[in-house]
Amino acid sequence: MGRARAERAPPRRPGEEEVIARLLAFARGLRHAWIPVALALLAHVPGRLVYAENEALHGRPGWQFFAAGLLGDLRWVGPVVLLAFVVPLGGALFFRASARAKRWSAVVVTSAAAAVLVAAWVFSVAAIECKLERGLYPTYFETKLALGSTSFVVGSLPTLLLDRYWKTSLLVIVAVAGVLAAYWRWARHELSSVGRVCGFVSGALVLLLAGHQLFVRDRIFFPRTGGSTETRSPIETVLLGKFPWPDHAPLTDGMRQLFASRTYDAKQKEDGLRALGYPASSLDRLIAFETNEPCSAPHPLARPLDRAFEGNARASATMADLEALSIALFEGRSEPITVWQIAMESFRADDVAALQPTAPPELTPVMNRLYRSERAIGFTRVFQGGFRTAHNVSSLLCGVGSLPFSIAAARDLGHVPLRCLPDVLSDAGLSPRVFFSSDLAYDNMLDFLRYHGVDAVGGPDMPEGLPVGSWGGVSDRALYDQALARASRDRSEYAFILTLSGHSPFRRPTDMPPEVEARAAQACAKKSKAANADDCRRLAVMAYADHALGEMLDKLERSPLGKRSIVVVSADHATSELLLWPGSIEARARAHVPYVIVLPEALVASAAHPERVPEILARLRAHDDVLSLADSPSLVMSLLSATAQVERIPPEWRFHTFGGQATSPHFSLPARPEARVWGTDSASFVFSVDDALAITVDDARNRTFSDVSEFDTMNATLRGPAAFLSSFVKGYLLRCEGEAHLRMSARSAGRVR
Repeated sequence: MGRARAERAPPRRPGEEEVIARLLAFARGLRHAWIPVALALLAHVPGRLVYAENEALHGRPGWQFFAAGLLGDLRWVGPVVLLAFVVPLGGALFFRASARAKRWSAVVVTSAAAAVLVAAWVFSVAAIECKLERGLYPTYFETKLALGSTSFVVGSLPTLLLDRYWKTSLLVIVAVAGVLAAYWRWARHELSSVGRVCGFVSGALVLLLAGHQLFVRDRIFFPRTGGSTETRSPIETVLLGKFPWPDHAPLTDGMRQLFASRTYDAKQKEDGLRALGYPASSLDRLIAFETNEPCSAPHPLARPLDRAFEGNARASATMADLEALSIALFEGRSEPITVWQIAMESFRADDVAALQPTAPPELTPVMNRLYRSERAIGFTRVFQGGFRTAHNVSSLLCGVGSLPFSIAAARDLGHVPLRCLPDVLSDAGLSPRVFFSSDLAYDNMLDFLRYHGVDAVGGPDMPEGLPVGSWGGVSDRALYDQALARASRDRSEYAFILTLSGHSPFRRPTDMPPEVEARAAQACAKKSKAANADDCRRLAVMAYADHALGEMLDKLERSPLGKRSIVVVSADHATSELLLWPGSIEARARAHVPYVIVLPEALVASAAHPERVPEILARLRAHDDVLSLADSPSLVMSLLSATAQVERIPPEWRFHTFGGQATSPHFSLPARPEARVWGTDSASFVFSVDDALAITVDDARNRTFSDVSEFDTMNATLRGPAAFLSSFVKGYLLRCEGEAHLRMSARSAGRVR
């Protein structure tokens, strides 16, 4: 009876002393906090060392970047780690106090800390590599795209094994093993009262230091690092785009609304129009669309297709000679034509001997030969439009490169109603198609191309078993073969080929010829002492890309297609890799790219006026204007101006919206009146170039958007384009994005969206 009553009795509530004891046990969990935090910081050491060494190479205080970077990492890693480990561990100690439970807690902390170590190491190395290549840490927008692409994730893994990371990582692994061993030994034994106090105090200090931004402001402790944005944790840039924090919008369609909400005066908008190569008179039309002008009205940025360069004294000679060349080649010819436009991944001019005389000539013999060829126009003073492929695809196809906050029109603004090169060529009867080695969905490329009526052929659309290179994408040689094999023999085409083998982490293509590898090794032996094996890997894929291009041109020469083909070859952008050759100018090398127009022998032989061609080509080579990749659409259209295909475009569709710079009679940069072109270099700095090839680089980068205050602190060169975007978004983009406003083929199909 008594026993039954006892069994039915309610459980005893803990007394006040027991509650205090449990709370103290919970608090003692803080003594374990330094373990995961220390491991997370150790995981950042390899990346931070590489970044500090890179800054030291450029004359900046490497040790300050290293120390300030680790503090920035602590600020963001610390709280996350503490929440993930201290609370569960403290709870375990609250409810269990046995020795066995303590040992089990040690196992949990050890395993979880090791997992955090690996995750932090992978993220840190990937982020630092991105920083070295582009000048910016990855944002949430880019991270989301990258993690959504299997090819990108798998293809980027070799970055972790680059020489500059793995050697330091081995030292970190040894240090981590020592920390975990010490912790395991410590956790198995009861601590003295002094040990408990020390553990608690150390954990509390970690919590305070990690959570209080004031303590880790690098501009206070390390003023020569240039501000917290240079050394803050990349986790910060990722999280800023994830959450709708006050005054923040991610780089998605929200950017449209963000620019639409801004107010600028007419002078700022005019400055933006001119900086992007548009006439100031377009402002009245943009404002008219802000007052609900119907979308059937003429495009506010429409410019005539014929001799649109007139009025530009500097570029008129080049453009006029390109039109003269078009007449010499195509006057009176009615057969199909094929335009091959090749954008070679990260193929910078500084490594081409024809453009940088101290570079080894054996590295890029094909490109050197093209610059000497009598059937090619080698432009030696061409600069990129933006620091990523997405920006320069916008340049090469639409004539618009750098925009504020590192926005790429092809990637970040959705369907932007610009009448681009594929739209005009489609109306001329050329079937536009793009070839890419990997997944075209990355960087919104596939949606952008489809919007402009381009048929897309990516890596997944090609046969299995083809040779591969970087990212596991189809190698350059195989990509060119696929493009040649799929070319039509009876219709006109525009083939835009984006290569990938030159992309980091510079994986050796599986079809790398031994003689090319030997040439690359010979060239690498001439590099500067500061270069390492990673630089040699980049030179190897560059030599391979050059060889693959030469093979493609040779096959085209022997093909029936050669008689009707024009080939436009350029890089998509330069790189921020270490300069390797004496005499290199860093500011120029980060933006200077090759650009060559190649005429196959069979085309010249069958030209309408073959006797005129050599003289015109000689004049074009003599002009050698300073140009931007944003001028490319205008150059291509001038070269095709006399073809029967272009002449058949109906009068109402004989317009384009190419921006351009040196080829535009409307271009001017108010902040730099002497500038001939401008853009964002491969380290995300805004630059400009004048006629004397003097290059000016701003101190501030073209940063990814993080909060609205940046509109007020924006680089002076970018304020005009920001004002233009505001007017264009409010006046046309939000209401008139349908394809029917871009191509007559889309209008006839009723494709209005």
